[in-house]
Amino acid sequence: MATLMDQLNRLERAGTAHSRASQKLREAARDVAAHVAQQLDDLARQGAEMERGEAPLPRGYTVASTRRAPILCAPVLDDGSEYGEVINRDAEFSGLPTQRAAAQFAADLASGWLDEAAAAVETLAAAAEAGAAQIAAAMA
Repeated sequence: MATLMDQLNRLERAGTAHSRASQKLREAARDVAAHVAQQLDDLARQGAEMERGEAPLPRGYTVASTRRAPILCAPVLDDGSEYGEVINRDAEFSGLPTQRAAAQFAADLASGWLDEAAAAVETLAAAAEAGAAQIAAAMA
């Protein structure tokens, strides 16, 4: 049987390992979200013309335009908050996303969220092309 000191040392090592892994997860989620938001900057700026200044993406995520850079927000939680958590925090939204939001984002990425987001944006692009063609045909 392990002594009390052995048990405390084991708990300390586990806590340290968890802190390192959590930091890596949160940083990776922030970095990937920043890249995704940057790629969807135009969509975010178009969304800024809407009432809430955001554009919807699959699974409840949104991309929004801010003064500094586009941001990717996680789905709104069932905690009464109006907006989801910002995953790619920057100077305006300092820090890292929470462990919960980063873990959900990682799970969504692993289960094909990027493909779903690309398909949603492709659908928006096709609708815009069709609308432009209709206007051009009406003016001809």
